[in-house]
Amino acid sequence: MNSIRAFTPEVFNAAAVKKHGVVYAETRRDLSAPLSELSGSMSVQEYFGDIPLVISEKNYERSGATLPFEQWGQQIESQFRRYDEELKRQLGLYAIGYPRPVHGMNLIDLDTVMRDVDINTPFLDRLEADTTLLTKEGIASCIAPADCIVANIVDVRTGALMQAHAGYLGAENGIFEQLFDSTSGLIDPKQSVAYFSPHAQAGFVINQKNNFLVERFEANPRMRPYIIKNSDGTVELNLAEASKAQLVAAGVSEANIEISPDNSLTDPTLYSQSNFLTRGINGRNGMVFGKSAK
Repeated sequence: MNSIRAFTPEVFNAAAVKKHGVVYAETRRDLSAPLSELSGSMSVQEYFGDIPLVISEKNYERSGATLPFEQWGQQIESQFRRYDEELKRQLGLYAIGYPRPVHGMNLIDLDTVMRDVDINTPFLDRLEADTTLLTKEGIASCIAPADCIVANIVDVRTGALMQAHAGYLGAENGIFEQLFDSTSGLIDPKQSVAYFSPHAQAGFVINQKNNFLVERFEANPRMRPYIIKNSDGTVELNLAEASKAQLVAAGVSEANIEISPDNSLTDPTLYSQSNFLTRGINGRNGMVFGKSAK
């Protein structure tokens, strides 16, 4: 399938990581496919606040779909299931967990709660979590962002994996400072390597409507150093550097952190919550991170 990109980030290429069977893949928009297919989207969420995501009437209207709305929604659901099956086949997995991210601090252990977040669990019934932990072979986590960072972290000693979702709210609240304390010692930051998925990079403006976020971030020592004020009056946030600084402060070596160069604000194969109006449709790319059973 053209929408699935399975590859090994450079930071996972070391023998100490490879021995644990770590696998990684991203879903992307297939630019040759009609907008109405929402290719590469791995979420069926209807709205995020007042922003239409995936199976919503506004997204349906913008997509140019010719099927009746209900049939179109069923088509998107079926495509999601096909992606799930193909990802499992390509990566050597038995199951993929799809938690419901809410920009919070909750962590779930996929070794024990996979039934509550797998493909057969209705979206609104899935456990809410922005961080997942796993140690078993044959399972993976899939967090589907739109502009936010997904940090994929491996402890090279234990082989435990953690996937964490962080937009500006997570960074503001110090998610990368706190998440290691929730792993019962399975993830030691000093023994870990991390890969940041594609996300909003240069151009992530935080004062499009007002200065509320700018004032809030300027008052927060975690965020203040990563605010960029441009000559045209726009203010940006360097989310990657703010998040990386937290990982380094927690004990992860800067040399062990790899950041994707792909910018969701400009890459047409990536969905963007910030730029969905100019692209006509909205969705969420899946970031799949787990341990192969092969």
